[in-house]
Amino acid sequence: MHLREIAPQQEREYVVPRLNQLLKAALFLEDLYKRYHWQVTGPHFLPLHELFDEHMETLEHEIDDVGERIRTLGGTPVWNPSEFSEQDLLPAPDESIDRDLAVTREAFEMQATYADALRELATDFDEHGFFAAHDLMVEYLRQHEQQAWFLREFIRKVSPETYAENLN
Repeated sequence: MHLREIAPQQEREYVVPRLNQLLKAALFLEDLYKRYHWQVTGPHFLPLHELFDEHMETLEHEIDDVGERIRTLGGTPVWNPSEFSEQDLLPAPDESIDRDLAVTREAFEMQATYADALRELATDFDEHGFFAAHDLMVEYLRQHEQQAWFLREFIRKVSPETYAENLN
């Protein structure tokens, strides 16, 4: 007995590669948060250590959801670290930083860039009528915008003069 596909072939062919690109970036970002979590130093170590842990947990759920959506569409999610280390949505991290404010600035930039990618994918999927993928992107966009906001507010609270300079 032959079972029909869950989604049209056009959707599978369009959505799966884009979700795999996002999955690579999510796995990369999760690894960055692990680095931030382990290596942050400074007077704000503990709250940042805990915040980075929360961000990793969100990414863990997201990675699972995106991978499962890829499988639902009949695709194969990326899983090999050599694949996600070659992602092209996020910039390379500055491996020399470990102080709390510098790490938080980098985490903010990564979050904001990742949220931009989610926003672009949500728009793209919506325009093509791929509503399940669109909804998934919107769900995670809200979370990443909130996480970027938390990081931005930390920077603003700890260093108001630096924050004001970066707005110009």
